[in-house]
Amino acid sequence: MRIIRTDIDLENAISPAGLQFEMSRYKGQLRASRTEQEFPHHVDIIVPPGGLGTRLDAMYEFHAQHGIKPQRGQGKQDSNGSVIRWCFADGSLAAVFASKFKA
Repeated sequence: MRIIRTDIDLENAISPAGLQFEMSRYKGQLRASRTEQEFPHHVDIIVPPGGLGTRLDAMYEFHAQHGIKPQRGQGKQDSNGSVIRWCFADGSLAAVFASKFKA
């Protein structure tokens, strides 16, 4: 059984060394809207009802083969399904990705 303490004040927490610190938000990734600005070439991939399956693995492998970090923008979801937006800094690489993965 795991016991979770709820009496700890995380807003004014003190480290084991006795130093007070403030917690900050996670800042490891860009927001989707900012990603779309910094990576202006977009490829929208329609997600079929059963998902992308191994195609999604291949999309991530494409990025690894080209030595770039996968950047995803704002996806969309409506009654027709979902769309994943991939963002690229290089327009020619975006075109290659689109020709390979767009249905």
